[in-house]
Amino acid sequence: MSYILPDTAERAQKIIEIVAKKSFGLFKKRAFRKPLNWDSLSPEEQDRIFNEIVISGVTLAALMTESIANESKKKNSEQYFRELSMEIRSAYGNYILSLGAPKKYADMFKTVIDMRAKEYRKDYLVDKKELILKNKRESSAWHMIVAIGGYYHIVRGDEKMADDVRHFKLFRDFIYHLTHSIISAISP
Repeated sequence: MSYILPDTAERAQKIIEIVAKKSFGLFKKRAFRKPLNWDSLSPEEQDRIFNEIVISGVTLAALMTESIANESKKKNSEQYFRELSMEIRSAYGNYILSLGAPKKYADMFKTVIDMRAKEYRKDYLVDKKELILKNKRESSAWHMIVAIGGYYHIVRGDEKMADDVRHFKLFRDFIYHLTHSIISAISP
């Protein structure tokens, strides 16, 4: 039995909308904002934190689909998931363009997403054996890499915040649940 794979641009758009909605949900949570001393942050810093949450989610989706392509046994599935990964990388930029953001911001997001993907691939290679043992599949291991890396970028290496286990767990749980939402959205 064969089936027709969904359009990658439409599927990427669906995934991006899920990431944006769930990212905004975390961003608005008082439990997430309070440890960051939210009221003392400039609007620019608040925007940067939201952007880091979104970038983490988009990068997660791109790396997951890339890994599914690597694990695929069928050539057409492998090609589909590679194309979907590429679409996801640019879909958020297209999404914010549709909301009226300047092109330079859309381009910046794609650049940063590509940088994060490269960074997280390196991190993954360092911890690959342990991650695959715990998660059984490469595509399932990305949530921990992205949770750790994304959180580091959110707190910008602030040691006090980096050591806040409860705050990190809140972000880690967000990434874990987002992983399941992405898997649901990926499935044809």
